[in-house]
Amino acid sequence: MLRFLFGFKWQKSQAHLLLLSKFVRPHTVEDYENLSIMPWKQVLGEAPSKAINRFIGEGMLKDADNAKSLEWKYKIPDLKKMLKGRNLSVSGNKGDLILRLIKADPNGMKEDVSGLNVLICSEKGRKIADDYLASEKEKQQNLNQQVLNALQKRKFKEASLLVLSFNAEQVFPTMLGADLRNPKTLSAFNAVDIVVLKIIFTGNPKILKNLNKEWLEHLRFAAGVMHLLGRDVAKDFIPPNLETGLVLDGITAATMIELHAQNQEHLANYLELGVVKSVEILSAGYNSCEACEKMAGKKFKLDEAPELPYERCTCEMGCRCCYLPVIEGYEDVV
Repeated sequence: MLRFLFGFKWQKSQAHLLLLSKFVRPHTVEDYENLSIMPWKQVLGEAPSKAINRFIGEGMLKDADNAKSLEWKYKIPDLKKMLKGRNLSVSGNKGDLILRLIKADPNGMKEDVSGLNVLICSEKGRKIADDYLASEKEKQQNLNQQVLNALQKRKFKEASLLVLSFNAEQVFPTMLGADLRNPKTLSAFNAVDIVVLKIIFTGNPKILKNLNKEWLEHLRFAAGVMHLLGRDVAKDFIPPNLETGLVLDGITAATMIELHAQNQEHLANYLELGVVKSVEILSAGYNSCEACEKMAGKKFKLDEAPELPYERCTCEMGCRCCYLPVIEGYEDVV
C-alpha cells in the first residue's frame, strides 16, 4: 500500500526492468499474462498487464510495425513455407524472409497481422532496457571470473556458493523448482555441488580411459565450469587442438566428465537413502548406440551398476544413459 501512496518507481524494480527488456523483441501482453510457469504477478507485485500498460502510458512501449508483428507471429519454417508458396527465395535470416514477403505482398502481410496487439520497446524504452541488460551482463561476467578463480584454487564450496547466491538474487530465484532464498535449500544444493566437483576433478571416467593426463586435466576444468556456469562458458576452456582419440569432440568429452560425476553422486545418494535397492538403465533412445540400447531397461544392484557414461558407448554425442532408482526390491535385478 505504501508504494502506491508515495509513488511507485518501477525503474528501481528488477522485475519490472526484466519485463521491459523482454520487449526488445516483439511480444504481446498475453505472452506474459498467461505465462503460468513463471509467476510474473508474484515478482512484479501486480498483474503483468498492469505493468505493461504503465510502460505504454509512459511511452516505453509502442505498437510493433508490420515486420515486427510478423516476426512475433511466425517461426522461420512457417516463413519459408509462405515464401515457397509464392515461388520466392528462402535464403537469409528471419528478417530477410519477412522483408521479402512484405515486398512481394505488402497488403496481404499487413492484413495477416491486423488485430494483433504486438508491442515493442520505443526508443526511450529501448535505452532503459539496453542499460539494464548491459548491467546484468556485466554482473554475469564478474561472477564467471570469480567462479573461475575459485575453481583454479579448487575452492569448490566457494565456487558453488558464488553461483547459488547469484541465482538467489535473480528475479526468479529457483533451481529445479526449489527456492534458493531458503538457507536450507541453498545449503543442500551447495553440498551436492561440492561432491560433484570433487569427483569431476579427481575421477577417471572409463569412457575416457585412453585420454592422456594433460588433456584430461583441461577437460576436468572445463567440466567444472560447465557444471556451475553452463556449456557455453565451458567451451572457452577447451583447447582448439585437443584430441580425445575418440569419436567425441572436446566439449562432449567434458560433458562425459560432468555426467560421470553426477551419476556417481546419484548412486552415493541412493545408497545413503537406504530405500533404493537397485537402478534401471535408461538410454537416451534417439541416436543411442547399440551398446547403450542393449543395456536399456536392465536393472542392477547399486554396487553392481555399470559406470555411466558407459565406456562401450560409440555415439558421437556421447553416452546419455542415466540411472532410474528402483525401490520395489531385488526381484527383477539382473
